[in-house]
Amino acid sequence: MKPYFSIIVPVYNVEPYLRECLDSILAQTFTDWEAICIDDGSTDNSGMILDDYAKQDNRIHVCHIRNFGVSRARNLGLMEAKGVYVGFVDADDVICEEWLSTANNILRMGKPVDLLRMNFSWWVEGSALPHVNCYATNDVAVIEETSNVMPWGWNVLLEDGYCYVIFIRRTLVQGGEDEELFPVGLRLREDVVFLLRILPKVKRVAHCEYNGYFYRQRLSSASHGSIKECDRKLFRRYLKSLWRSARKTLKTSANFSHIVAHYRRHYWLSMGADTRYNPYRLWLAACRRYRRLTERLLHV
Repeated sequence: MKPYFSIIVPVYNVEPYLRECLDSILAQTFTDWEAICIDDGSTDNSGMILDDYAKQDNRIHVCHIRNFGVSRARNLGLMEAKGVYVGFVDADDVICEEWLSTANNILRMGKPVDLLRMNFSWWVEGSALPHVNCYATNDVAVIEETSNVMPWGWNVLLEDGYCYVIFIRRTLVQGGEDEELFPVGLRLREDVVFLLRILPKVKRVAHCEYNGYFYRQRLSSASHGSIKECDRKLFRRYLKSLWRSARKTLKTSANFSHIVAHYRRHYWLSMGADTRYNPYRLWLAACRRYRRLTERLLHV
């Protein structure tokens, strides 16, 4: 029998945190799930820990691969998923014991949805877990029709597009022409590219601010490392391509100018700032690029 949730956990050298993460998954009050753990060529004992947990609970599935990065690991997890919905947990994070139960309640409370977005809490390493907000049925917003879903996605997902706050219907991420929905080789906002890629397939969205996912802030994580210029350029290329595909639908939205503001801000942030150059000249050049980009976007 297929599980209701498939939880994809990419793992790379997280030995100090992995047991806490897996224990939080095992502690879920909603039990109809599978965890697909992709050991992305770890050089510490992460792989052994995964194997030990898999022996204890047959809902935990482990795949050991060479190190190709988090995108390839997540893509492999998507291919292996069997659940009705797919979610993501990073191997150094923790989830509240009601996380899956809350998602299940929302997904079953009305017409089927293709995508559920919840929220998360920042958790500073070494501190107590944050308070979890309770949710009520009237706290859940439902967005229907492509003409509404696309603007919502570019407003919300471009700003807070983290795959670990998303549950997506599995059939939307399997069997398509593009099997690598997460862009392999990109190490900057790869989850934003993933979410904007699947957005055109989404017909109905539920949105709730339940914050039962605890994102561990640690300086040694990949997301806090230095960002290379090649990653910035690659992200800009993906973002421009996705924008060209979506802009006709987005132009019909009353919030188009707000969406443009989101887009241009992320495009600008992806350029970074190189302190080797004169800061004043860099600022002037950035202002000119910012103005030209805005003018082009508002008149596409």
